[in-house]
Amino acid sequence: MRLGHGGACLVWVLVTLAACSPPPPPSAETEALEQWLLTADEVGAGFRETYRGTAGFDEGKLCPSADDAVPEHGVVKVDLERGSDSDRVELSEILWVVEPGEMDGLFATLEAAQLACDGRQWRDYGDVKTFTAVAAPDLGDGCLAGRLQFGDDSEQGWQEFTVTVRHGDILAEFILSDEAAGSSGGAAISDDEFYAIVSGALARLPD
Repeated sequence: MRLGHGGACLVWVLVTLAACSPPPPPSAETEALEQWLLTADEVGAGFRETYRGTAGFDEGKLCPSADDAVPEHGVVKVDLERGSDSDRVELSEILWVVEPGEMDGLFATLEAAQLACDGRQWRDYGDVKTFTAVAAPDLGDGCLAGRLQFGDDSEQGWQEFTVTVRHGDILAEFILSDEAAGSSGGAAISDDEFYAIVSGALARLPD
C-alpha cells in the first residue's frame, strides 16, 4: 500500500469533467484514533518519530496480477525511524475505521490480492519488485503478512514487510521498511521483534 498526500491523475486534453484531486480526508472516527498510535518511547530501540497525523491513502493494486484495488481513503499514521543511510529502518503504523458492513469485502479484496501476487516479480517504472506472502501470526480478527522486495536476485535492496490486521471496524497496517534486511547492517530488526511491536500496538486500540 502506498501513502501520499495527493492522488496521481491522468488528465486528457479537452476533457474538462475529470479533475485531479487528493484522496479524501479521514473520517471523524478515524481521526479520533490518532491518540492510540504508537510513540517512539513505546517502541524504544532507538526509534525516533518523523511524522504523526493524517494522510491520504492513494491505493493501487498490490501487483499487476491483482484484480482489485482498495479505494482511496483517509487514515491516521505515525512514522518512526532509526539508523541512517544503508542501515536505516522505518516503521509506520496506519489506522483506518472502515464503514460499517464493509470490512468483510475489504479484507477479502486484500486476501485475494495476496494470493494473486504471491511469488510474482514485475517492473514498476524501472524498479524490479517481488512480493512474497508470509504465514501471518494469529492477531486481531484476521491478519495478513507479506514482503515486497525491491531489486532482483542479483541486487536486492529496500524491503517492505507489511502486517495488516482487522480489529473490529479498524483496519491496522504496520509497515517495516528495512534497507538493512539481508545485509550486515546493524539496524535491521527480526520478524519476532516486529510482531511484538504489532501486538503491543493492537493491545492499545479501543474495542
